[in-house]
Amino acid sequence: VAWYTSESASLNETSRTLQYYSCPDESHTVASGHNKRRNEDMMGQYTIAGRPSPDDSSIEEGEIIEKDVAQNRSHSVAPGNNNKRRRGQQKSPPQFDNGQSACELIQVAYDNLNQLTASCVAAFWNKLSRQILKQLVRSRNQFESVQNHSIMKTRLTGLFDHTLNRLGSFNAKNLTCTIYSISKMLGSLRKIQLLLLDDKRPKYDIFQSFAVAALARLDQFNPQDFSNLVLAFKNADIPHQGLFDEVAEIIGNRRDLHSFGPQALSNTVWAYASLQIHNQGLFDKVANHIASLDSFSRFPLGKFSSQELSITLWAFAKVGVHDHSLFEKVGTHIEKLGSLDYWAPQELSNVVWAYATASITNNQSNEGLFEKIANHIVGLRSLASFAPQSFSIILWSYAKVGILHLPLFNRM
Repeated sequence: VAWYTSESASLNETSRTLQYYSCPDESHTVASGHNKRRNEDMMGQYTIAGRPSPDDSSIEEGEIIEKDVAQNRSHSVAPGNNNKRRRGQQKSPPQFDNGQSACELIQVAYDNLNQLTASCVAAFWNKLSRQILKQLVRSRNQFESVQNHSIMKTRLTGLFDHTLNRLGSFNAKNLTCTIYSISKMLGSLRKIQLLLLDDKRPKYDIFQSFAVAALARLDQFNPQDFSNLVLAFKNADIPHQGLFDEVAEIIGNRRDLHSFGPQALSNTVWAYASLQIHNQGLFDKVANHIASLDSFSRFPLGKFSSQELSITLWAFAKVGVHDHSLFEKVGTHIEKLGSLDYWAPQELSNVVWAYATASITNNQSNEGLFEKIANHIVGLRSLASFAPQSFSIILWSYAKVGILHLPLFNRM
């Protein structure tokens, strides 16, 4: 057994944190590097883009690390005094931070099941989804070898069962954060057959439980909660019609959508379109809202990113809602932009595809928009970042609207 003591200084006090690490599959004990803990409310953070946190520590291949995170926040703990807990004193909930690897997070949560509150459960799945994605990017082979441990599958199953049993105590934020985080991990969980059927599809009854829990408290949801909820079912490729109809009705009945930010609006319609759920009332509401935006709005079009604009247009074209006022408003906005340098190739192809598809019914070719995008592409130093699909979509779109831009066609 090795004891490791680290000191962290604050403005008025210095606290000691005792960390104990053991390897159940090894005959020796390892000590971690410095691991600075941060007390942060992860439930207030929504990571749609799924950006990993930097500087994460990883474990050796095949190694399972157990971590004792029992801490006494009121006073320092020294070696030999950790068993002097007052009789009847309740154990503190575990803490999850960016310094813990996926296996550490699972071990800590599993060893503290009885102390996992609703917010702790949501924080665990949020951190785990980030670390799994990060470890897959960093070392795919290493993570797959860790996943092959049956003990990890057993612990994850136990944690998931605990989550389902506590859904009734979750508030809206904890619930949507948990569902969204789990949905992001489905690709990784396919490798260990967790939460999946034999044909690699997500188990419908699991997301049915999520839908039931969400339907019971939709009146507590804020715009970001709605967005994360429908995105989670989009990630799982489960078009739960009852849930999506109820969400659309609630959003459609709101007096206005001024509290919906660009991300919440764009991701919501994108999720509906991706699952091919055509709710006319929802799309009409969003179209009217975007068309009415001006410089005095809380979120004017200038606040929309290139990704948010492109997936919004794509979503409307995908479900066949070709709202003239929406397409004209956004098209004019893009035309007036000083530069398209920050637009990704896929975003450009989404835009021209959406307008080409919409022109089938409303006969709006938006020549100025197509001219601007074509000139931008022609002026690029290299087209190496364009995928073959982007080439074909862009060329098809220009041909569809009847715009023969020879420099663009020659360059491609």
